[in-house]
Amino acid sequence: MTLEKTQINEDIQFLLKDVNKPLAVVDLSGTIYQANDRFIESFGIGKQSNMKNVIADQSLLTMNDMLTQISDKKRMTLDLQMKLQKDQCSVRVSVLYDESASSMIMLFDLSLINKKRLDIHWGSSFIQSDSLFIISDQEGIIKDMNELSHELFDVPHEHFIGGTIDHVLELFSEKTLNIEKYKQQVAEDGHIETIQQYIHPSEHIRYYKIASFKDDETNLTLTKITDHTEKTMLKQQLAHKGSLLEVGQLAASIAHEIRNPITTLKGFTQLLKATASEETLNYLNVIDDEIQRMELILSEMLFLSKPSSFEKENISVNTLLSDIIRVIYPKATLESIMIVQNFDFGGEPYLLGEEGKLKQVLLNLLKNGLEAMQPGGTLSIYTKKSGQNKINIVIEDTGKGIDENHLKQIFMPYFTTRSSGTGLGLPFVLKTVEDHGGTISVTSELGKGTKFILAFPIIETDKRIPEGEKNEIVTK
Repeated sequence: MTLEKTQINEDIQFLLKDVNKPLAVVDLSGTIYQANDRFIESFGIGKQSNMKNVIADQSLLTMNDMLTQISDKKRMTLDLQMKLQKDQCSVRVSVLYDESASSMIMLFDLSLINKKRLDIHWGSSFIQSDSLFIISDQEGIIKDMNELSHELFDVPHEHFIGGTIDHVLELFSEKTLNIEKYKQQVAEDGHIETIQQYIHPSEHIRYYKIASFKDDETNLTLTKITDHTEKTMLKQQLAHKGSLLEVGQLAASIAHEIRNPITTLKGFTQLLKATASEETLNYLNVIDDEIQRMELILSEMLFLSKPSSFEKENISVNTLLSDIIRVIYPKATLESIMIVQNFDFGGEPYLLGEEGKLKQVLLNLLKNGLEAMQPGGTLSIYTKKSGQNKINIVIEDTGKGIDENHLKQIFMPYFTTRSSGTGLGLPFVLKTVEDHGGTISVTSELGKGTKFILAFPIIETDKRIPEGEKNEIVTK
């Protein structure tokens, strides 16, 4: 029996053109009369070929049974072992009988094959990669993932499998990652990439790169999460150093011009004090205070712009923090602010550096915390082990918090929200921490408070500088 093209109705023509899966029109002897491009690409045969040519021997009997039964049953679904271009796999086939043309429409589902190929392709990556790989279906259900979730999130991968991809994305801040928009872009564009901040249970702030890719053939989505902390921190440091370079250029150009008139003003102010009345003396004291403030600002500008040179010495972290707490304790008591301290490192941790500069760093942060709180607030200072050779010094207040937009700028020179601030205190803190081989991160929530985390490398006992000796460090 011969079928003419005119015998194939418009519905079949539509299917041949627009169906995304392999499709063929076959007569009851197995001869192919029409096939779409996907079918030809997948099986390597087309019109006038016989479907039995791509059926594996073990499935020929099933195919013959279907050919004899389809005219009565009208609709059937069966699994056939089929010969593809590159391999042989089980394929789910849906068959619809067209009585008007005495032919069958056969639709082939290759999703299982593509999933198998995906598993083979990504198998070694799952095991060997330093990234977290997650495979989820079209409903967002996580079908498989490697074991990197424990390293990145401190959560075993078994916790996530069977749940939805939302459970992973919810680990990131909803302020910066809108989960619904993220999934919508994956569905529409097939790909999305973003870098998100994550607060690790160890108190470290990390940056993870999240990339999702949707495969239309399998309806599976592959999500890759990579630790991007080092690159992001380096980028931030380079941006900060660029800002400091601008400060340095400005400081160098105006230092000489400013210091000369300041010296003159200071000298004449001292002379006037000798003969001034009590009322005039009050005014002169105000002028003197402002001159000292100008000198301080200039000194801070020059410090930020020049390479730092200091002598490193053994510094006991517990002693350092205890000394600073004693300094701020009277002010905290007067303002009815409770100080909570907990040095839970275990043992006596030591740093290498300059004690005076580290004290200034801690004093700046603690004073900022005190100024951010109302009476009845709590200022917490505690230490925590971070990894094998690092210590976290955490300073946390229950103050008004910092706006998200301001939080991104607090380490930039000259940025301040206080009318009396210079905007150079926190840049000084950042530079000093980095000069000592450390890092600093900050989180804040309006109405709840702010937390600074300073991470420093600690020194082992056998690597400490002998008592009485000091080594010079020069940093840029």
